[in-house]
Amino acid sequence: MRRRVPDSGVVVHSTPTLVLVCGLAAVACATGSSELPPGVGLPADDEGGDTETDDPTTFGPIDPTTGLTTLGSSGDSADSGDSGDAVLDTDTGASEDLCGNGALDAQEKCDGQELGADDCVSQGFDEGTLACATDCAAFDTGACVGYACGNDMIEGEEVCDGTELAGADCESEGFDTGELGCDRDCGGLNTDGCVLFSCGNNAVEGTETCDGSDLNDQDCTSQGQEGGALSCADNCMGFDLGACSCAEQDIGSTQGVAAASGSTAGEDDSLAVSCGDGGGVDRVIAFTAPSAGDYVFDTEGSSFDTTLAVFDSCDEESELACDDDSGSGTTSSLSVTLASGQSVVVVVDNYGDETGNWLLNINASSNDCDEEDIMSMVGAAVATGTTVGEDEDFALSCGGATGSVERVIRFSSPATDSFTFDTVGSDFDTVLAALDTCDAESSLVCNDDTVGTLSEITLDLVQGQEIFLVISGFSGATGSFVLNVAQG
Repeated sequence: MRRRVPDSGVVVHSTPTLVLVCGLAAVACATGSSELPPGVGLPADDEGGDTETDDPTTFGPIDPTTGLTTLGSSGDSADSGDSGDAVLDTDTGASEDLCGNGALDAQEKCDGQELGADDCVSQGFDEGTLACATDCAAFDTGACVGYACGNDMIEGEEVCDGTELAGADCESEGFDTGELGCDRDCGGLNTDGCVLFSCGNNAVEGTETCDGSDLNDQDCTSQGQEGGALSCADNCMGFDLGACSCAEQDIGSTQGVAAASGSTAGEDDSLAVSCGDGGGVDRVIAFTAPSAGDYVFDTEGSSFDTTLAVFDSCDEESELACDDDSGSGTTSSLSVTLASGQSVVVVVDNYGDETGNWLLNINASSNDCDEEDIMSMVGAAVATGTTVGEDEDFALSCGGATGSVERVIRFSSPATDSFTFDTVGSDFDTVLAALDTCDAESSLVCNDDTVGTLSEITLDLVQGQEIFLVISGFSGATGSFVLNVAQG
C-alpha cells in the first residue's frame, strides 16, 4: 500500500519491513529522534490494538547524508566480528578465505613462505627445508632430514658416528695410546679409553724407551759402548749416551812420542770415520787436554796404512777432524783446537782391511818458548833427546850455564802436589831450571850437580799449573838428555 505524507510530497510504503524516508524539503527528521514526523504513523497491529506485535520492528539512527535509517528485528543483531579465517564480504554477504596471502592470520599455523620462527630443527629434525601445508593449518616436513646417529656414517653436523672417527685417534687427541670412541649423540669424541703416559715417573709405559731410573734393562754396553753410565733422555723416547764411553783406552793428558801404542788386530769397528774409505777395525782412545790450545795428533811410526780421526764424544756426528795420509808415507796427521779439560775420542783406524801395529803421537802446538810439550806426563824418561844443535833462549842463574844451549820443555801439573824433576840418565854435565813463564826473570828454581854432575829440582804445583823446564849444560856442555818426573 502506498500513501502520501501530508505536505511532504513523499510517498511512504506502509509495509513494516521497508525503510522510512523523510522528506528533506517538507519534513525535518531529527537524527536519533523517537518522534515521527507529522502524518507518519506506525504499522497497524496484527491483532488490531494489541501493543505486542509478532514481529516488532525497530528503527536505527538516521543517516544525515541519505536521510535513511536501518530497520531491524528485535530478535536479530548484526555480527560484530568473526574469529575464523573467513570474513564477511559486505557486498556479497559471503565469507573470504585468507590462506595463501603470505601472512599469518588467526588460526593459521603458517602461510606460504611465512613460517614464523619455525624450521626443520624446531620440528625435531636435524636439517632441511620446512614448508607450509596448502591449508595453512600445519607444517610440511617432507624436505626435512633426520640423521641416524649410530649407523657408522658421519652425517650433517655429526663429529663422529660409532666406529667412524673421521681419522682421529688417541694420539691425535694428545694422548700416548689407547682406544678412542664416539659419544652416544655423535656430537663429540670420547677419550675415556685413551692413556697419557707420565714421563719422569721412573716407570716405562707404552712406547717409552726408558723412564728416569728405569732403563728397560739396558746399559752402555748394550748400546754398543765400552762402558760408562747410561741414562734416559728427557722425553723418555731414547737413551743419553753422554756418560757412556766408547774408548777402549784412556791415556788422560799423556802427550809426546808414542803417547799410546798397540795393534788393531782383533779389534772391532767402533766408530765410522769420514775420511779414507770409512775405515775398518779401529782402536778408540780417550784424551783430555790439560790446557787450552792446538794439539797435533799423528800416527808416525805405525806399520800399516792408517786413517786418524778425533771426535768430541762417542757420537759419530761429533767428528772434529779426520785425515788419511797427511803424515809421512801412509801415516796420518791432524790438528784440533781444544779447551782446557776438554776430553776427546781419538780413533786410530785403517785404510781398507789392513791391520797392524800403531803409534799415536800427541803434541801441543805452541808459539811460546817451549820446543816440546810433555803435557802432564809423569814417570821415567818422559822426554828424551839431545841439546846438540839447539840455541840459547835463557841465561840461567846457576852452574855456569850462561852461554850454553838448552832444550825447553812445557809441563802441566796433573794434580795439586809436589813434583821432582831430574836429568838422571843424561850423558853430559847438566843444568836444570824451572820457569813460570817464558821470561828468564820468572825462574822458580835452578840446580847443578845434585846427583853427580846431573841435576834435580822439586816444586809444589797446583793442578793445571804450567811451567817451563830448561835443560842446559855446564859451561857450554851438550849431549843426550833424559828428563824424569816423579809425583809426591
